[in-house]
Amino acid sequence: MSIASITNGEAGVSVRASLNSVIDVINGDAPASDVVGVSLTAGVTGVLPLANGGTGAVLTGSKTYDPASMLTLTQVSTTVTVTGAAVGDYVLLSHSVTLAGVSLTGYVSATDTVTAVYFNGSSGTVDVASGTLQARVIKTA
Repeated sequence: MSIASITNGEAGVSVRASLNSVIDVINGDAPASDVVGVSLTAGVTGVLPLANGGTGAVLTGSKTYDPASMLTLTQVSTTVTVTGAAVGDYVLLSHSVTLAGVSLTGYVSATDTVTAVYFNGSSGTVDVASGTLQARVIKTA
């Protein structure tokens, strides 16, 4: 178990939870039993404990994105603005609809910019539907 502080811009909240629970809270996906008496919404900024004993601020960004149809062994990419992101920070990505076997990876490519890469490693053409691309950046320092 670890301690994390999560804020919604108005008041600080301390929770004792596993890393997965903290990420669920940040995403707004936590069950009510995990956040009794706490109201959090998507886009929440938080702090996660890091292996080096420090903490990393969690930054968020999202956009609607419809990746182009991808032939086998091809990729498409896009960028998402995440204010405060810096090269070397950790990146987590999600797409709100099924990726149908497509891999989604990303990295901070420039200040305030996350590059998301969709790679089709399957044996056929894949057309991922339009959805919300969400980026979470965990600061390394």
